[in-house]
Amino acid sequence: MRFPILLLTAMLGPWLALGAGQPPTQPVPAAARLRAGARVPLAPPLVVGGGEVVLDVTVDTSGAVVKVEPVRATPPYTELLVSAVKGWSFDAATAAVKGVLQPAEGHVLVVAMFRPPQVYAAPALGAPTASVGSLSPELPQPGGLSMPAAYPPRAVRDGTVLVEIALTAAAVARDHKVLSPASAFDAAAVETVKGWRFGFPPKPAGAEQLFVYAVVGFREPITQ
Repeated sequence: MRFPILLLTAMLGPWLALGAGQPPTQPVPAAARLRAGARVPLAPPLVVGGGEVVLDVTVDTSGAVVKVEPVRATPPYTELLVSAVKGWSFDAATAAVKGVLQPAEGHVLVVAMFRPPQVYAAPALGAPTASVGSLSPELPQPGGLSMPAAYPPRAVRDGTVLVEIALTAAAVARDHKVLSPASAFDAAAVETVKGWRFGFPPKPAGAEQLFVYAVVGFREPITQ
């Protein structure tokens, strides 16, 4: 009975040795991720139009925001959002250094849509949106960004919703999570964000999961 076992061991020996000599799995870098408690601004009550804002946010190795660069801008929403984002705090990105994960500087994409004060989507007054910069190549590239189609029927006054969009490394959305306090605007905000599309980062940092932060603002319709 011992002979077959010894023979099998001898036959498998080279394969077992080959497996034992394989290099260990390399650690996977992680993207920066927003911590709880981030604040988002309400739209100014006297602004008659809506607007789109796209920000490239630089986060240092401690998770602090060190730079906020507008890429798409609509006054006065850009200034309000930049001011809010500067106070956000993140879990820092990580990168593999000699096989060990270390905190690293990273970039985060923040996209905002502020809906004008009307019941249904239509052209509205207000300052036009302009391209004012370019995104870091390690960020997913925003494609079609739609405005909320309608003001939520059960909502009152103005509201702003912060949604975390979890993307695969190929920039395909896999999850949407509301981070702001629960409100009557949540369902409409998530439905809007689910229609957004993103392109693959030109120079990805290697993380298997990316996080984009969507700010969706609603103005109470002016009916008079």
